[in-house]
Amino acid sequence: MPRLLFLATLLMLVGCQPGMDGAPPPPDTGEAHGGEPLDAAADLPPGGTVNWSGTYGFEEATDDTTWTYRLALTPDDDVWSGTLTIDGGETHARYDLRGDPDEERLSVVLAGYGPDNRVEEPFIGTVLFTLRAASDSSAVLTQWDGLEPKLPDTPRTGVAFTRDR
Repeated sequence: MPRLLFLATLLMLVGCQPGMDGAPPPPDTGEAHGGEPLDAAADLPPGGTVNWSGTYGFEEATDDTTWTYRLALTPDDDVWSGTLTIDGGETHARYDLRGDPDEERLSVVLAGYGPDNRVEEPFIGTVLFTLRAASDSSAVLTQWDGLEPKLPDTPRTGVAFTRDR
């Protein structure tokens, strides 16, 4: 009988611990990592479950040159729109963007060239990269596509853009 009581108590304790009930863990708010969270929201464009609104930064650097990427995304009716600027070295790129959401991903598509743009590649309609919310919700996983990072050792898929506070 004491053994049965011990097992029942043990099962009750194990079943009450967080994460042991089979339910998924609560989403990471990003605050422990110092970043602004990528929140799920009710009034997002169709097809998306992540609120991508905001500005993001990314830098690549060598000993003598730094390339700074600034990404801004906003919901616009039923789609995402935004801009991407890349400055550094001889690069002065200004892109107008369209975002195509798919669950927790956002394909970032070149919609046009902004004022003062000095490059004409890639072509309009090209998917530049795809963003996906990372477990550290202040950062996003980036899968580069039609836009190539400046440095060859930058991973084709990995954390690149981080949401600004």
